[in-house]
Amino acid sequence: NTHTHTHIRHPQPGTMMVVNFLYKWITILLLWNNSHAFQSPSPFLHRGRFAALRLDMSSSPSMVRVNEDVESTPQLLASIWNMINVAIHDLDRNEQLSTIYPKIDLKKPGYLNCIVNHLNACKDVCYNFGINCAVVPYLMDEDGNEVDSTRENLSTCVVAGFTVKSYGGLYADGGADSADSAGSYEFGYDPMWAEDEEEWELDPALLEGDDDDDAYFEHHVPDKDDEIYDVTKTWVSKMMSDMGICPFTNGAEMAGLPMGKVFYEIERTNLVETLYEKYWNEVVRIEANNERDLSTTLLICPNYAIQNVEMFENFSNTLTQPLEPLKVEDLLQLVFFHPAWTFRDGSERAGPMAAANYARRSPWPMINILRTKQVRTAQKGIPTGLVYQQNEKTLDKVGSEELEGMLRNRDWSKLENFTVNRKDYEALRVAQDLQAGNSSDNNLAVDPTPAVNKRLNTEGIQDANMSIVIIQALQKRIESGKPLSGPETSVTVMAADILIKALEEFSV
Repeated sequence: NTHTHTHIRHPQPGTMMVVNFLYKWITILLLWNNSHAFQSPSPFLHRGRFAALRLDMSSSPSMVRVNEDVESTPQLLASIWNMINVAIHDLDRNEQLSTIYPKIDLKKPGYLNCIVNHLNACKDVCYNFGINCAVVPYLMDEDGNEVDSTRENLSTCVVAGFTVKSYGGLYADGGADSADSAGSYEFGYDPMWAEDEEEWELDPALLEGDDDDDAYFEHHVPDKDDEIYDVTKTWVSKMMSDMGICPFTNGAEMAGLPMGKVFYEIERTNLVETLYEKYWNEVVRIEANNERDLSTTLLICPNYAIQNVEMFENFSNTLTQPLEPLKVEDLLQLVFFHPAWTFRDGSERAGPMAAANYARRSPWPMINILRTKQVRTAQKGIPTGLVYQQNEKTLDKVGSEELEGMLRNRDWSKLENFTVNRKDYEALRVAQDLQAGNSSDNNLAVDPTPAVNKRLNTEGIQDANMSIVIIQALQKRIESGKPLSGPETSVTVMAADILIKALEEFSV
């Protein structure tokens, strides 16, 4: 169907799903049939891991490049996703692109498997990768020459990079479905479609929701980037900073410990493969800059899954999955925002209209890339459980209906009279008990983003130099002659409380 037609030819139920399903499994079977070349004792060419990845590329047009700029895992993944997008958009059927990475040790035990596992997980949410293109290891012998993957003995070969092969044309040339620039689909020939089947017109009433059901709301995405930036910064300033949902944010431009600049970036694509490449490029940006020049990044994705929070969550899970196995967790942590985000911790606050959810409900889908070092410093000052409990208490006072109205109208001016009380010592004691594992009620410390919200190790609190936080606060207060901001006051108070507790234990 297209936007220019008022009626739809209706295929038999599940036709396209069945065709795509069969295509995937036929491809896997063909690959498996040729997997004898990976029956090698080489530890990084284990047959069980790579049999289903093997492709015979000996007769394919090939382009090989050497990338000596890639020296880290984020740079490697940014490069791989760039190749995937080149294969999808620029390569013809059976063309392939290979990249050698001389500064990346792909022979490191388990490293290659972790890269492949991440890519395999991403296939489940991709539109083209895994169907229109595939990624396989690029093999070289001990003399640095390319190895034909069909040769029998691969025991002396090494993986020097990756090759992307295109199956371009699968959704083109009228052979299958294709979309125009406006996103309207023209369906190609379907052998399972009964041509003599009567056409039927879509009843507009089927698309109309219940007038009394206000659960669905179509969020408008402005055409101009400046408007998206302005709305996002207003939300950060009012919700995160002024209200104090994030105790380490100071206005829309500064955040973190120590305070550094917030970087905003918009990616308007609705193709997840492009979004993966953009995400890893932003991780590289974090990696390349110091924390004062770039403290944290908000990657705004206004056109991706804005009406489908489940799709966005699935995508988010594929980003958190590689953090620990690929050791990227030492560099960054992730927090995700979405207009319909719902905490799923099993507690009473869970549910689509619970006020606590608005700590993560933003005007559009966003990925917050945080520095691990700053997250750990923040957790030593204010335990994660405390932040959640105090945020929940304040958001409940505002009310979910009021917060939803603000989100839809892009107006948070009514929040002026609501501020999170970070001096709530009773809440601090509860949170510290939770962090120490003294309570079975752990719902305050649980979150769908496990890398960010791991419970704080009590040894980390005891070993932390909280005196530095207090000294920095005193220096700023004396030098500027102005009162500390709300977030700065909160951090100082919590640091003082932890120091007092540590001194009391020491004196005993």
